[in-house]
Amino acid sequence: MRKETKEDLENDSKRIKPFLEKYYQPPQKYSDYWDWIHVGMTLHHVGNALGDEYKHFEEWLDWSE
Repeated sequence: MRKETKEDLENDSKRIKPFLEKYYQPPQKYSDYWDWIHVGMTLHHVGNALGDEYKHFEEWLDWSE
């Protein structure tokens, strides 16, 4: 298994908002708790790996609305 580099994580970080807008629509489709929390924890992982555990919290909140 290949370890994620900082460059990989930064690229992923830049793509989060467009990815949610394109592939995770409508958000209501993911209203099941486990689907919803999986998205949030994935965003948390990317931010945390970049040194800011709240980096994508706003994107998750916006998407969750």
